[in-house]
Amino acid sequence: MGRDIDYFGENLVERLGLIRRIRKMCLAKNTETNERDRGTLSQATLWSLLLIIDMTRLRKIASDLEEDGDAKEDTLFRLPEVADGVQEMVWYCKPHAPNSFQFFYLLINRYLVTKGPIFELGDEEMINRNASLARAACQRLVDISTARYRLLTIRQVLERDGMHCVLTGHNNPEVCHIWPFWAVNRKDQADDSLKALALVFGMERILELREKLADKESNTVEKPGNMITLSGELQRLWEEDFLALEPIGPVFKPAHVPTTSSTGEEGTAKETSTPANRAKNDPKEGLREKASDRLMEKKKERDAEREIMHIEGVKLRFHWLKRTTHESMYSILGPDAELNPRKMWKDWEDNIVVHDVDGRPLENGHVLGIFPTSQAEAPDMEILRLRWDVLRMHALTGGADPVLYAPDDDYEDGRRVSVDRPKKVRALEALKDNQTEANNH
Repeated sequence: MGRDIDYFGENLVERLGLIRRIRKMCLAKNTETNERDRGTLSQATLWSLLLIIDMTRLRKIASDLEEDGDAKEDTLFRLPEVADGVQEMVWYCKPHAPNSFQFFYLLINRYLVTKGPIFELGDEEMINRNASLARAACQRLVDISTARYRLLTIRQVLERDGMHCVLTGHNNPEVCHIWPFWAVNRKDQADDSLKALALVFGMERILELREKLADKESNTVEKPGNMITLSGELQRLWEEDFLALEPIGPVFKPAHVPTTSSTGEEGTAKETSTPANRAKNDPKEGLREKASDRLMEKKKERDAEREIMHIEGVKLRFHWLKRTTHESMYSILGPDAELNPRKMWKDWEDNIVVHDVDGRPLENGHVLGIFPTSQAEAPDMEILRLRWDVLRMHALTGGADPVLYAPDDDYEDGRRVSVDRPKKVRALEALKDNQTEANNH
């Protein structure tokens, strides 16, 4: 399958009909919304979100908006907050200026790939092998045991994924975080953004994500379930939102658990006297035979269970993410705007192509399975699903620089600070100029 294949499936017609109904209610002038809210709901952000959420939840939103009452008021009140949460998620999923933790991961990852697994980590000198960069990385480590844990985690992920890129098979891969490592110190902010998405993603899903990504006691971000190995080229394209991995469900393989031996029981069966004769001659022997038979049946049942035991992994589908002609999530979609994304795809850039280890181009629809080992769990389905959703929304709205969506308040290490973002200001000014120029034409 080539790049012309998209992820909308056969229900796009129904989905677009529901989106039209929802937008009609959101943009209508009524007492439930003010002008500012209607401006937010007319942006491409809401449109992209409605294109990717579950159909059951999309139908419910449309139904709630078309019925007068508390459900309608609550939905109209919360949707602008949802739009803000979406934009912040795009910001979080984009890796930003690397910190010393990321330098540590980069250093150790490359050391393991190029020199093989380290089976015995000695002291800090082992980590400081690469001079100043390693020392700078270690300055923020709590102690050597933390460094040891992170090194071990990277090694476990590499071994789980076969020491190569899971998509291309190339050696010397990078160990990539699914939920970016830089956001680990912004759990308060991530928690607020996730809570805002409960209306469209469902409370159960959001509670699970909050526990994994926003709980201050959780270190999910640093576990193998939040990591995957990609070639350096694919890592860059993933960070730039040109590709995504769709979690399509669990996948199983035999666990290869050895069955128990029945040598002892077979030896007993070679006795010359039959169970019936022994039971007739000795009643106690008959009881023992019955007990032995029951034990034999239980062993057979256990052996059968072991033979069908499976290891559960995660099944992923690869996608190149085409972008639309929208400039950003702030693009305004009027009441009569085109809503079908298939009519607004940008041409694919010819230079974006990746080949696997056999020289074949990596194409849409490539399916792979990643299985856990005794040391490393498979990539987490819910974290993968969140990134899959966020990357699609970003591509659907044109793939603009995520700095546009950076919050004005940051929560570095839990401290709320006001952040000067000149790059964001310049990007917004350029976007405004482009829109003015387009309107003049």
